[in-house]
Amino acid sequence: MIFTLLCGAGLGSAASERLGLSPRRHWPAPIPAVIAIGVALVVAYPEIARFVLARPLAGRIAWSGALVFPLGFCLGMPFPLGILAVSDQPRGAVAWACGMNGIFTAGGGLLAALLSLKAGFNFTILVALACYAGALATFAWMRGWAPERSIVAAALAGPP
Repeated sequence: MIFTLLCGAGLGSAASERLGLSPRRHWPAPIPAVIAIGVALVVAYPEIARFVLARPLAGRIAWSGALVFPLGFCLGMPFPLGILAVSDQPRGAVAWACGMNGIFTAGGGLLAALLSLKAGFNFTILVALACYAGALATFAWMRGWAPERSIVAAALAGPP
């Protein structure tokens, strides 16, 4: 499952440019897709589980991979789009973004495991999807705020 998820993420990352996604065009598209796929999987899980668990091992593996792959594909797109979005920012912005990704990946994995034990897997998935919605809102806010910040920084710097 991890292989399928990571393979999907890698292919999603590679495909984002071919799909016309960039920090300037259609940048938010993968995040609502992640949320929609995640909600669909949570809602449909009882029926999917009954269907998939009735299959032989090879069928369970294939169906599980087929269900996880689209989610991984969409999950692979926000990070490279974010890196492209900050690549023209002052020195260190890309390193900061990579560090934040590492923190949220490691911390999120630990918190997801603990929350799953305490509140259940479906609740944990819904919390993760809410975090993605929050990230989308934050990125949208930052994109709207960045030009004003640049104008202020230029004004403080004085004439060229």
